Amino acid sequence: MTSSQPLEIPLHDDAGDLVIGDLETGQMYVLPSSPPPSGDDGISFYGIPGSGPIANPGTPYLAEDDLSLLLAFGENELVADPTAWPWTAHVRISVTFPNGDTGQGSGTLIDPYHVMTAGHMLHDDARGGTVTSLTVVPAYDRGIHPFGEAKARRFLSWNGWLEDGNSKYDLAVVRLNRAVGGATGWYGYGYSSGCSFYKNNTMHNPSYPGESPYDGSQMYYRYGFGDGCPNKHKVRFNNYLWGGQSGSSCYYRSGPDRYVVATMINSTSRKSYAVRMTGSMMNDVTDYMEAYRPNEPDLVAVCSKAPNWHYSPGDTIKGFNYVICNYSQMDYARTWTTVGIYVSSDNRITSSDLRLKSHQQHLEVPAMTSRRMVLDITLPDDLSNGDWYLGVIINVDDARNSNNDSSGEDADLIKVF
Repeated sequence: MTSSQPLEIPLHDDAGDLVIGDLETGQMYVLPSSPPPSGDDGISFYGIPGSGPIANPGTPYLAEDDLSLLLAFGENELVADPTAWPWTAHVRISVTFPNGDTGQGSGTLIDPYHVMTAGHMLHDDARGGTVTSLTVVPAYDRGIHPFGEAKARRFLSWNGWLEDGNSKYDLAVVRLNRAVGGATGWYGYGYSSGCSFYKNNTMHNPSYPGESPYDGSQMYYRYGFGDGCPNKHKVRFNNYLWGGQSGSSCYYRSGPDRYVVATMINSTSRKSYAVRMTGSMMNDVTDYMEAYRPNEPDLVAVCSKAPNWHYSPGDTIKGFNYVICNYSQMDYARTWTTVGIYVSSDNRITSSDLRLKSHQQHLEVPAMTSRRMVLDITLPDDLSNGDWYLGVIINVDDARNSNNDSSGEDADLIKVF
C-alpha cells in the first residue's frame, strides 16, 4: 500500500541535503549529505553489479554496441526480447500524483530492492507533490510482466529537487516491496567529476519512450557519446528525449559489468539532458542502500515459476524454478538447507498450504548474489479445477524470516483443469 496523502517536504536550506521518505507512513526527514570521496577528482564506481539468474540468459536480438565512431546519440532501436540480459535490469515506471494525474517513465535496478530514476518521476509540485503510488515492471513488453511488478515503499532524493525544483538534483532512488532484482539482475552505479569521461566513452540508454510515435509499451535502446556538460551535475546528449524516457539510465560498460553514470531528465531543442551524480550523492545512495543490508545472511525467495500456465491434476511440472537471493553483507553456506514447495488457493504462501515437495540441498549463496533452483514437482491427483498458486518457503533462521516465502507477485498463478 502507498500513501493517499501528499507528503510535505520539511523546510531546509541546503540543496545537497538528502531527503528520505516513506510512501506508506507519510514520514519524511532530511539528513546532511555525505562527504565526497577523498581525492574527488576522478572516476568512481560502486555497487555490486549482478547479472542475476535471469529467465532468458541467451544473446538478445539487439546487442549493445560500443562503436566509438558514433559521436552523437543514435536513434531508438526496438529491443525485441527484453527478457534477455542486460535488458532485464531496466523497468517501466507508472505513477499517480496527488492531483490524480498519472505518468509513465523509466528506471534501472541498482540492487535487488532499489531502482534509480528521475526525481520528477517521484515528486512534481505542479501535480500536487510526491506520488501516491509508483509501480515498476522489469522487462515490460506490451502488457506482459515477465517478472511481475513491484511497488515503491520508500525513497531517497535531494532537497534541491524536492523543495526547490532544481534540475541539478532531479534524481531519486526508490526502494521496492520485493527483491525482484534478485531475479532480473541489476547494475552498479558511479560518477565522474570530469566531463571527458562522458564525451569519450559510449553511453548506453535503454528506455520506454511513450511520446508519439511511441506508446510506452516496448523497450528501445540507443547509444553514443555525450555532447558536453553544462555543469558538474549534468551531461548533454545530441538527440531528443521523448516522454517516457525520463528516469532511464545512461550506463557505462567496464568489462562484463555495467554502471549507471547518468539519468535522463529532460530535452530542449533536440538536446537531451541527464543528471550525473557528484561524489557526495554517490555516497548518499551507497549509505542509504547499505543500511538495509543486514550483517547476517538474509535469504529472499523470489519469482517462483512453472514453465506453463495450465496443467491437469496429477501432472508432473518439469522445470519448476525459483530464485534465492542473499540480500545481506555475509555469505550463506550450509551443508543442508530445506525448501518446501507448496500449492495454495491464494498468493499468500504459508506452511498451512499443501506441500508438494521438500527440496533439500547443499546451498551456497554469496552476499548480494542470487541462485536459480530448478526441480520437478507433481500436482496431486485430486487437486480440484481452478486457479492455484505455486510458491516456496525457505526453512532457515536468517536475518529476516518475513521474506523467506515467495508470496504475492513471487507466487506463480496456474490454472488446473
